[in-house]
Formats: sequence, C-alpha cells, structure tokens
Amino acid sequence: MSVVGIILARGGSKRLPGKNIRLLLGKPLIAYSIDAARGATSVARTIVSTDDTEIARIAAEWGAEVPFLRPPELATDASLVTGALSHAVSWLEQEGTAVDTVVLLQATSPLRRSEHIDGAVALFEASGADTVTAVTRASAHPYWCWKTTGDLLEPFFSSAHMDIPRDQLPGAAIENGAIYVFRRELLGQGRLYGDRIAGYFMDSADAIDVDHLADFQAAECILLGRMAAGSNQ
Repeated sequence: MSVVGIILARGGSKRLPGKNIRLLLGKPLIAYSIDAARGATSVARTIVSTDDTEIARIAAEWGAEVPFLRPPELATDASLVTGALSHAVSWLEQEGTAVDTVVLLQATSPLRRSEHIDGAVALFEASGADTVTAVTRASAHPYWCWKTTGDLLEPFFSSAHMDIPRDQLPGAAIENGAIYVFRRELLGQGRLYGDRIAGYFMDSADAIDVDHLADFQAAECILLGRMAAGSNQ
C-alpha cells in the first residue's frame, strides 16, 4: 500500500494571521505536523501543499517536500479541500508516484503525534474502511442538545431522546480534524468519505485545532506542562 501524507497550509488566515508558521515554543506551528508525519513509519512521503512562498520555505526547512505552489484558485476561502488534495495527488502521479492511500494532516494540530498517524493507518488497514477520521469523545451528548427557534428551545431530536438515562446513551464522537485516512479513488468522486467510515479515537488534549489565539495558548500550556512533567521524571 502506497501511503502519502499531505499537509494543507494555505496563507491568509483571517482569525489568527500567519498561524501556520506562528512560533509555538520557538517552533513553527506547521513543523509539528511535519515532524509527526516524517516520524510515522506508515507514511512514505510527506507533501506540503501551500500557495504561500514563506510557508513553503519554512516547510522545506523542516523536512517536508514542497514540490509546487498551489494554484491561487485552489487556495481561496471558498476552495474545497478535495480540490487541493486532487491537485497534489495528480502532481505526484504525473511524476510517477503510485498513490493508494492519502493521509490528510491539517497544519493546525500540533499535539497530534507520529503514533497517532500510524494508529489511524493501522485501523484503516485492519477495518477495511474507506475512510478513517480522527475523533474525540463528545463532551455533551447530542441527544441532550436543544435547537433554538427565536427565544424558544426545542429538543434537537425529541423529548424521548432527552429522557434516556446517561448509562443507556449510545456512544458519541466528534471529528477533530487531526487525521483523515482515505482511499485515493474517493478524490476522483470529489469525496473524502466513503461508505464505510471508522473513527480513530484520540484524547482531546492531543486533538487541539489551532483556529483562534485561545487555541494557540491552550496548545502552548499543554506542551509546557508535558515538558515540565518530563523534566521531573
């Protein structure tokens, strides 16, 4: 099985400008994902797809392959992830690289590690799934959620669902975006998800997605705590 890791990292972040290369404890944010991918034994190559020359330069310095700049039309706010992935995979195939399986790694998951990637790929192989997506346990069960109609609240599902005792609730998980593993042929259909989807469970502390400054600060605190714990052992 030919497994290629692709990190998508376009420029122009509006919520946290420059976040993909913002220094997290002295290391560019994207470098954490590059290190994790390069350390994963299941990933043959690690490609960064970006439209930004500075991101490209830094990604290359940290050991990723950056063989092209993504076309501007695939790097807008409205651009689909599948478009950028299809462009990257097509480039690889045109240069002679066979791609059976794609591992999508977002650049904004700095606490996702190599063993998480290898675990997700192993689940993909063992389960026969078309897609494996990284998930965390839902902190609030969806059966107990409300929807709003003006000033009023209604059960999101039904009153009967809200009355189910906690110990009888079905398991609930939320995608965290840290890892997607999927069959290459799905891209030809413009999809990441096949009919069979398996969830790779991660601890919520490992699955932080840096989208706002508060997320960045939370990741920093966790990393500092782990460094301190390691130095005290």
